[in-house]
Amino acid sequence: MSSSDQQDLLEAVKRLEDGRDRPSDASMGNRYFHRFVVRGDCELTPVNRRQMDQSSLPVALRDIGRGGMGFLSPREIAVGSVWRAGFLLRDHIVAQQTLMVRYCQQIQEDVHRVGCDFCLDNALFCLLGVDLRELDLADRDAKAVDITQPTREVA
Repeated sequence: MSSSDQQDLLEAVKRLEDGRDRPSDASMGNRYFHRFVVRGDCELTPVNRRQMDQSSLPVALRDIGRGGMGFLSPREIAVGSVWRAGFLLRDHIVAQQTLMVRYCQQIQEDVHRVGCDFCLDNALFCLLGVDLRELDLADRDAKAVDITQPTREVA
């Protein structure tokens, strides 16, 4: 990432922290965990092997909590897409986490504010005996559920 790109991202972060360009509560949903302001580099790699472009996407971390994270991206990322985040320290990936995009909002040309929820990794599903082919089919056909609403018990 060039220094002018980094400067653009830092300026966008500053505007966001000043309370402008905030997505609506409806698009963000209610958070269950506190988010901590962080600054760092991260690389996203698509989890979907069928995606043609498997190259990593560099992003700038904004905040992180137990349930998810926010970052700035140089391009739009599809809501609902699943990615593997590689957290960088001195240009080396030191940790990874699977995530799903909850919202993506353009805040200026080539700068998008993205919020994600953390997900279970495919390896854990395999370890627990879930056939990944079935998981892929279930994800494709899944309906969005509002987990903040009470459910009705079935008799």
